Parts: sequence; C-alpha cells; structure tokens
Amino acid sequence: MPDYTAPSSSAIEDNAGTPGLASGITEAEIRSLLNLEASDIVAAVESESDSNTFTDADHSKLNGIAASATAYADSDAISAVEGESTLALSGSVTVATGQTLVSPRLPIVSVSGSTTLSEATHAGRYLICAGNVTLPSTSSAGEHYAILNTTGGNITIGRNSRNINGAGSDFTLATFKGATCIGIGSNNWIVLG
Repeated sequence: MPDYTAPSSSAIEDNAGTPGLASGITEAEIRSLLNLEASDIVAAVESESDSNTFTDADHSKLNGIAASATAYADSDAISAVEGESTLALSGSVTVATGQTLVSPRLPIVSVSGSTTLSEATHAGRYLICAGNVTLPSTSSAGEHYAILNTTGGNITIGRNSRNINGAGSDFTLATFKGATCIGIGSNNWIVLG
C-alpha cells in the first residue's frame, strides 16, 4: 500500500493544480483520488497494534455470544435476568459479607418410604416423607436435608452406619414434625428438630 501525506491545507487541487474546496466530495471520489481500495484500508487498520477489522461472520459470532451466554459473573449480569423463572448456575454462589440471599420458598419433593436420600435429588429441598428414610452414606460438610413427617405416625431417619448427633443410632421423627439433617464432615450428621 502506498504512503500518503495529508495536505497542508483543507483544499484539494484539480488536475490543473487549481485549489478547490472539498465540500460535496464522496468517499468513492476520495478513494479514486488517493488510488485506495477497501483492502488497502483493511490492511492499514490490521497493521496497527490493538486494531482489528471484523467480517460479517465475526459480527455474527459476537452477537451470538451475548444471545447464548450462560455464565453470569457480576451483579449487572444477574440483574439482567431478574424475573426469569429459573437461573441455573453451575458453580458456587458467594453472598458478600453484610448482604443477604432471599428465597421465599424451597422446592418440595415427595419421598416414598424406604428411600436412601441423595444430594442431587433431595438436598436443599423440603422432603415430604411417606415413611422411613435413610441418610446418604457419604456427605459433605454443609449438605442438608429438611425432612417433614406428614404421616400418621413416627418415621425413622436412618443413619446409614454413620453417627447422628454424635451417637451410633437412628433418629425418630414424630408425626407432623420436621428435622433438618446437616452433614458435619467425616460423613457424620447433626439433626435439628
């Protein structure tokens, strides 16, 4: 691409060397005068550091990123999805010190008798239990189960060979009572209720 030097005045000379004002001149006329092609302009932009041109395909890709983004890393991004019926996050969520997290209700899961609870299906939910249930054999600290007994009699929360409240015995939950089972590490549990 040839080098060009900006004129010292705002005038453009015609072929006879007579200066004339540049009003009304079109882009095509300027490219013609300077003997520039679109590829020359692209090459000039691309040769500079921190400068790039984008093709139509590049623009489509960039537009698609915003349309299909699923990771929200800041409060502005989360504010943008308020009002959605669900927001599925694949990682942990940390609430800053002094801030709160409000959940007006938790999901409810109906659990049949003789069920061994699992983190994926039962943790962090209200469990309406129709009979005895068994805690998982392994747990992470903080994993928790909210067990609600809506039967006409007692149900047993089985310890699965682990300790509940420091003892090697199951927990009996009376009718129409609730208990929260919290993993405390080493696959042991504290039951409140």
